[in-house]
Amino acid sequence: YWSICYSNEIIDSLQSSYISIQHLSIEILTKLSVHDMNMDFILATPSFYCIISLFHILTNWLNVDNMNNNISNSYINLTRSQAYIQREFAIVLLNALIRCDSNVAHIIAHIPYTISLLINFLEDYEKKTLELITRYGSDYVLNLINNQETEQILFTTNDMLKRAATCLLSMINYTDNIKIMKKYEDRILNLSISNIIDRNIGRILTDILHYCSLYNS
Repeated sequence: YWSICYSNEIIDSLQSSYISIQHLSIEILTKLSVHDMNMDFILATPSFYCIISLFHILTNWLNVDNMNNNISNSYINLTRSQAYIQREFAIVLLNALIRCDSNVAHIIAHIPYTISLLINFLEDYEKKTLELITRYGSDYVLNLINNQETEQILFTTNDMLKRAATCLLSMINYTDNIKIMKKYEDRILNLSISNIIDRNIGRILTDILHYCSLYNS
């Protein structure tokens, strides 16, 4: 209930914190998703309508640009940071839901912009990394990654990128989803051959392109 409720009391930040009750409830679900057994309960307990509502909310959380442009300067950095955290929660939970039930991948793929937003996540990482390389050089970025400071500077990690790519790969198991995925074939291709994206993630993206090519033939 707390995860999908749209009342002001739920989605507005608590007085003692900069996060909402909805944020806290989804954070709890995300931490529970570490164990597959918990995901069975999460999917089985609420109604189908509630599950679909959760999918839509998680998709909204993927869009870090969908923030209120009128927030005060004193809170804008905190709000932006919170948006990146929420996006990572959404990716972790979506990945766990898809892993638990393959039908989830089919449903999520048909929610508008979900696929595009997952690709955006990968593209944002590539863009930010290229900016750092241009400004500071490739050695600086390599040292950054090796020192595990990626999350503080690039707002994510290779593990999160892999989860996003795995979500996309899981969606393509359905023919209808391949039709949707093909709209983004060029963007996926660019990421798969990028020198910035980790090779293991690139292989996942290449697998997606392979399934798209089989559909063509």
